[in-house]
Amino acid sequence: MTYRDKSKEELIARLKEIQKKHTTLMEVCDTYAATSTIARDSLKDSEARYRRLFETAKDGILILDAETGMIKDVNPFLIELLGYSKEQFIEKEIWEIVFFKDVAADKEKFLEFKHKEYVHYDNLPLETASGRKINVEFVSNVYTECQHEVIQCNIHDITERKLADKNLIIAKERAEESDRLKSAFLANMSHEIRTPMNGILGFSNLLKEPGLTGATQQEYIEIIEKSGARMLNIINNIVDISKIESGLMEINLKESNIIEQVEYSYNCFKPEVERKGMQLIYTSPVNLNNVIIKTDREKIFAILTNIVKNAIKFTSHGYIEIGFDIKGKYLEFFVKDTGIGIPPDRQEAVFERFVQSDISDKLAFQGAGLGLSIAKAYVELLGGKIWLESDGKNGTTFYFTIPLHTDKKDKTFAQKPSMAAVTISQPIVLKILMSNTMKHRAS
Repeated sequence: MTYRDKSKEELIARLKEIQKKHTTLMEVCDTYAATSTIARDSLKDSEARYRRLFETAKDGILILDAETGMIKDVNPFLIELLGYSKEQFIEKEIWEIVFFKDVAADKEKFLEFKHKEYVHYDNLPLETASGRKINVEFVSNVYTECQHEVIQCNIHDITERKLADKNLIIAKERAEESDRLKSAFLANMSHEIRTPMNGILGFSNLLKEPGLTGATQQEYIEIIEKSGARMLNIINNIVDISKIESGLMEINLKESNIIEQVEYSYNCFKPEVERKGMQLIYTSPVNLNNVIIKTDREKIFAILTNIVKNAIKFTSHGYIEIGFDIKGKYLEFFVKDTGIGIPPDRQEAVFERFVQSDISDKLAFQGAGLGLSIAKAYVELLGGKIWLESDGKNGTTFYFTIPLHTDKKDKTFAQKPSMAAVTISQPIVLKILMSNTMKHRAS
């Protein structure tokens, strides 16, 4: 039947049916177009978000072709971290990149990234373009992009974290060393205090014995006096080191004639040195009568005393020489002895608190191991430095410096170095030389 055979009403009905189908089809097309636009916009937004994340990430990101190993993209952070240009990355195979030679040394190694789909190195050493060594955490993942497999490598710089870990280990070791040294110090200190105390108590009891001659009584009294002086010295050292460690040690600035002070120290120790059959030598700058500086007189005397006593204790023959000279803006003191010296590996340790040159040594030398650490602290408080020279066999020379000039107006201050105001007719340098004959050194 043709349309000609249809009535007008039938034709109108058919036309309406066709029109309705057309409208539905148009609606479907419009819906599809709208949906496609939304999907396309959503995809663009997603790609833009990923690109922003990729560009602003604080980790290095490297995109590889999973089939060829070619580098397809690299983010700015990795470029900045390693110091190479983007051109030096793109279209290169990863095993061609020198700083990844330990990650993917060859194509076989690279295949591990692809087949395992996840590879993790928690501490990978890399080298930047400038030659700086860094440590990174390396993670690779395989995923599909546009129906093509790619490998994303994330590189996180852990150099600072590794440094912090290292510092924690060092701090832990130092704490353990400090605990060990303090334990050794306390054990030694108990002996150092007990010995003079036994002398005082023992000979005090002996003085009560009837029938003692005057000479014997004097002998006992001298032993008690020496034991008391030794104990007082130990107590003073403990008090001083406690003040130093707590930051309460004060510096009293007064005018002081250094020549007179060194000569006084020389005269104090000359009898003690000569009783051991040795010679004490004093060396001073030529044509110099006065060296007046503004410093802490008592601290200078304590420094000299601790170093000279150390030399006397560990020198059994030869001589000890003390002196000073002017070196630029500093007075440089020296104390030299003819002992066998201090081993090179213990030369820094002798200045540490509670340390002798060998804390495990049982040699019969008195001393709590505080003298040189106190001397070092005083020198630094006065604005100078202290060091020693020794080959470990033929004596030791201790040096320390004191500044010549100061801008300090305070007469007393705590834990601040003082520069000394000097009155001299010509430049001066103070030196103190000390040598030790013992196997192990430290007061």
